[in-house]
Amino acid sequence: MSKKANQTSAALITILASSKDDGRSLYDNVYRAIRKAILERHLPPGSRLPSTRVLAGDLNVSRNTVESAYAQLEAEGFTRPHVGSGTYVRDVVVQRSGSVQKTAVGRRPMNPQETLSQRGKLIWSTGGCPEPLQVRAFSAGMPALEDFPTEIWQRLCSRRLRSMKGPMLGYGNPQGADQLRSVIAQYLATARGVRCIPEQILILTSSQQGLDLCVRLLADPREMVWLEDPGYLGARNAFLASGATVVPVPVDDEGLQVSVGTKKAPKARLAYVTPSHQYPTGVTLSLNRRIALLDWAEATKAWVIEDDYDSEFHYAGRPVAAIQGLAASDRVIYVGTFSKVMFPNLRIAYMVVPPALIDSFVTGRSLLDGHSPTFFQSVLADFMEGGHFAVHLRRMRLLYRARRDFLLDIAQERLSNWLEFGALDGGLQVPAYCKIPINDERFSKRASSVGLELPPISKLYLTEPAKPGWIVGFSALTPTQISSGMDRLSELLDTL
Repeated sequence: MSKKANQTSAALITILASSKDDGRSLYDNVYRAIRKAILERHLPPGSRLPSTRVLAGDLNVSRNTVESAYAQLEAEGFTRPHVGSGTYVRDVVVQRSGSVQKTAVGRRPMNPQETLSQRGKLIWSTGGCPEPLQVRAFSAGMPALEDFPTEIWQRLCSRRLRSMKGPMLGYGNPQGADQLRSVIAQYLATARGVRCIPEQILILTSSQQGLDLCVRLLADPREMVWLEDPGYLGARNAFLASGATVVPVPVDDEGLQVSVGTKKAPKARLAYVTPSHQYPTGVTLSLNRRIALLDWAEATKAWVIEDDYDSEFHYAGRPVAAIQGLAASDRVIYVGTFSKVMFPNLRIAYMVVPPALIDSFVTGRSLLDGHSPTFFQSVLADFMEGGHFAVHLRRMRLLYRARRDFLLDIAQERLSNWLEFGALDGGLQVPAYCKIPINDERFSKRASSVGLELPPISKLYLTEPAKPGWIVGFSALTPTQISSGMDRLSELLDTL
């Protein structure tokens, strides 16, 4: 064998020895080692690979293993065989991979402003809508996952698995499973005062998907959208990413100031509201303003998006009914989710769509991701029909109320000099306002360094906030975690 072939074989042995097999087969390791050598130019264009017999001996593997790796490289276009001469690295592959490698190595990092479409730039600039991947004090909007009735859920899953047949393995209805839509319609009519029939229900992956659908289908670029100020960042980013013009409408003790919205943008196309439990202030939209909002929408042919994200958790009497139930003109699109009341990974939410929009929304939903998994829709429907949902909901209300009360007691004892809390009637988190001037974003970064999750309220304003503060979650935290978190927060505040 030539000196060059020896060097090639040695290079492959080195790469293979330094690679992680991660439980892969010998064939896969050999294939990946050669592929890596080609992409990283250890094997330049035109290089001749060692014969399968020689390389198998050098690597101490079977010849069949090397032949399989060579065959895969040839099939992917990395190499070309020459009868009677051997196997060679193709020029075109290295040229392509070289350009890719140059970008990956970072000689000239890719600039999204130079490479993305106009819509892509808008989406990228918003920062998206990331959710917390782990629970820590004081993660907001997270349910108590350790208290979910997993045994019941597993039993229902097993029963559905045993009866799985062809239809459930195929594509699902983009609008959602009939059984689940029927159960949701019954639940909303009873619990939220929503006027709907199953044909108006659209099953989604998330409420965020619902917001994206609304603005895609109902608002053209640069058309105006009312947004509560302060308000939900996910909604703001969805609207900005679509190219809409977001109009901040202030919130006070009665919720959205409709009169201000009608002055600032009387012909807005959409109005986004969280009327039952405004995010983040926690206030409830008053009846007079609900009626004013509906009157405006009817008069201007605008659409109201009602995000009822956590209305199931109300701790002072019966929750206020949904706006959608007041509307006689079908100008309200009602959005709900099971992420808070069940568990986030279920990935099931829903919308109640006015009859005139059903066909267009189902068509739009089919373009996003086709449909939600039929299996989990069926299990969720069984969970609700079997009465487990109602029992779980009652348990969680009692649990979350106790955790809220514990958090407030601890805060009153240790942090009353620093913090005052906003509306406390419901939800999975409370707004905590600082009594002294402070940069709440900078403080949030300090808090993160000691294991605390404190989203700053100032980021939720499009205009200047009245007071700095943070969103303080309690629903996913045990009393021990709440107490420990309060100790750390107290220590940080004492350094101000």
